[in-house]
Amino acid sequence: MTIRSLNKLRPTDIMTLGDGPHSDGGGLNLEVRDNGRLRSWIFRYTFGGRVREMGLGKAGPGGVDLKAARAKRDELRALLDTGLDPLAERQRRRAEQQAKRTFAEVAKLALAKKLNGWKGAERSTSYSGWVRTMAEARSLHRLAVDEIGVEEIKRVVAPKWDQGFHGEARMALARLATVFDYAKAHGWRAGDNPAAWSIFKHIAPDVRKDTKHHPSLDWRDAPAAMARLRASASMSALALEFAILTGARTSEALKTEWREVDFDTKVWTIPPARMKRSLPHAVPLSGRALAILSALHEQRLLGRFVFPGAYPGASLSRATLLDLSYRISDNRASCHGWRSTLWSWMGRIMVSSSRSQRRRWRTRRQPWWQHIRGPALSSAVAR
Repeated sequence: MTIRSLNKLRPTDIMTLGDGPHSDGGGLNLEVRDNGRLRSWIFRYTFGGRVREMGLGKAGPGGVDLKAARAKRDELRALLDTGLDPLAERQRRRAEQQAKRTFAEVAKLALAKKLNGWKGAERSTSYSGWVRTMAEARSLHRLAVDEIGVEEIKRVVAPKWDQGFHGEARMALARLATVFDYAKAHGWRAGDNPAAWSIFKHIAPDVRKDTKHHPSLDWRDAPAAMARLRASASMSALALEFAILTGARTSEALKTEWREVDFDTKVWTIPPARMKRSLPHAVPLSGRALAILSALHEQRLLGRFVFPGAYPGASLSRATLLDLSYRISDNRASCHGWRSTLWSWMGRIMVSSSRSQRRRWRTRRQPWWQHIRGPALSSAVAR
C-alpha cells in the first residue's frame, strides 16, 4: 500500500468536507453527519470474515487531529498483522483497567485485615501509625497499585530522611510494603514490592551509628509494666511477654516454631540459623512461659509459627511488639531493652547471694545472653 493510498486527506479537509464517509486510506475514515456538525474518526477493518467498525474519537478542534488519527490507525493495523482483533483488544484492556485497584482501595482492605489482629494497647498505637503513614502517602491514593514504582515511594519517605527521621522512614516503608504485599496476594500486582527494604537499603542515606543502647526499664519498675502487659490477652502481648521471660531477642521470639518447643523437657531450642552467633541455643522455659505456649498450642491455627501474623505463613511484626513495649513502659523500654532489665535483675540476685551461688548464676547468665564476653557487653547491659 503506497503512502498516497494511505494518506488521502489534507488537514484542511477535516473541517470543510460535507456529510458522508471520507476515506484517508488503510481503514481510517472521517465520518461527517448532521450538516457537518458531527465529525468523528472511524476505523473499518475485516477480521474473521466480518467487517467491523471502531470509533477513534471526535475529529477537529478539541478532538483527535489528523496526525493522531493516522498514528492510531497504524497501531491498529499492527495489531491486525499479529492476528489480534483491535476491538476485542480494546474491550480486554478496558476490562483490565476496571479490574485495577487503586492504592487507597488496597490500603483500606489491608488495614481492615490488620485491625482484626490488633488488640488492646497495640490497637491504638499501630492504628495511629498506619493512619499517619497513609496520610503522608496521599500522592499514591489514586494511582493503580500495580503501576506504582520505587520513585513514587521515594517521594513519600524522602521528607523524613531530609528531617533526620530515619527510624520513622523505615517504619513508613514497612507499612507501605504491607499494602503492596496484600495487593500481590490478591493478584492485583505482580513483580517486586516497590517499598521493600531489600530495595530501599540501597537508597536510604547512610546513618552514622553512634554507640547507642536500647532504652530499658529499671528492674524495680518491671513488675508494674508486666502487670499492664498481662492485662491484654492479645497475640502480641503474649509474644512480648514470652520474649521478656526467656530473654530472647525479638526476632528469635517472633520466629519461634512449634517444632522447636519440647513440652516434655520444657526446653525451647533455637536453631543456629536464627541466632546472632550462629550457635544452637537451648532455653529452659519458666512456668509462665510454658503456660503461654500451652495455651497457644491448644488453640493453634495451621502454620509453623507460635505467634502467627495477619497473613498466612507469616509471624507477628517487630513493629507491633515495639509499639506495645513502649506503651506498657511509658515510652521507657524497647523490646530489646528488656534483656538489659533481666540482666540487671539477675545481677542484683548475684550480689545478694553466696559465692557458690554467684558462680552458678554466672554460668547460667553468660550462655543465656549469647554475646561474646568483653567491655562492650558490660557497657551495653550493666545499666
